[in-house]
Amino acid sequence: MPDFSPLQHHCHVVSTAAGSNSRSIVVTGSATADTKGAWAELIASTPYDSMYMVLNVFLGSLSGTSGVAGLIDIGVGAASSEEVVIPNLLVGGKQSEGRTSGVHATLPLYIKKGSRIAARAQGSISSAVFSIGAKLFKGSLSTPSTITKYIQYGADTSDSGGLVVDPGGTSNTKGSWVEFASSSSYPARFLMGLFSSRENTAMIPARGMADIGIGSAGSEIAIVSNIPYVLSSYELVSCGGFYFPVDIPAASRIAMRTMCSITNSTDRLLDHAIYLGV
Repeated sequence: MPDFSPLQHHCHVVSTAAGSNSRSIVVTGSATADTKGAWAELIASTPYDSMYMVLNVFLGSLSGTSGVAGLIDIGVGAASSEEVVIPNLLVGGKQSEGRTSGVHATLPLYIKKGSRIAARAQGSISSAVFSIGAKLFKGSLSTPSTITKYIQYGADTSDSGGLVVDPGGTSNTKGSWVEFASSSSYPARFLMGLFSSRENTAMIPARGMADIGIGSAGSEIAIVSNIPYVLSSYELVSCGGFYFPVDIPAASRIAMRTMCSITNSTDRLLDHAIYLGV
């Protein structure tokens, strides 16, 4: 068993306060659909330089039948001066906490002591409700993180969703590569990808896998292969995200392809977004 005792004196954690109704902080989207709402404070002032952020995001209503897609920004800075460090986190499902795949991410991210952390949201319906929790870690099991922000590709603010990757009409067979970035802006050291059910409220249970590749069209090389996900009749995308350390040079073309166990023209389609730590 690994011995983590050297971390006991410096691996401290600060967390958002508990919100009402035994959930995390409630963040509400704008009264106008597909428009970011007001910032909500998650942590008033970080007590130390932190190296990792753990995020938990859910659709926030306890009940509801409508399908909802949402995008969440995480920002750092004083009120009205927030700088987005993680843009457009993709989440979707039914407007119900029990039927959303959510975001459950542990991300290397350096945040300076004394920083204010906040979040804002938009949804495909007006005043969509989200529950957002954040935890910051002071310590590190390895070299301290120098990642200061994430760049996203694929999120679509016009409909609060992501980029559709079609596995194609042949079950259990990889479909075509879909481009997310024609030329990435920065060298990347961490990769996160998120799946969402595209407001589908009657999903057929299924399984799927995804590949992430870099390279020119027709010559993609998979850098991460066969990332599994599961679709359920509860509108959930189990394993609704993936997280890997990477070394992707700047100006890289980044693409994704998927396969699925079903060929239903609606249920085989998911929204996707990719996030690069830089």
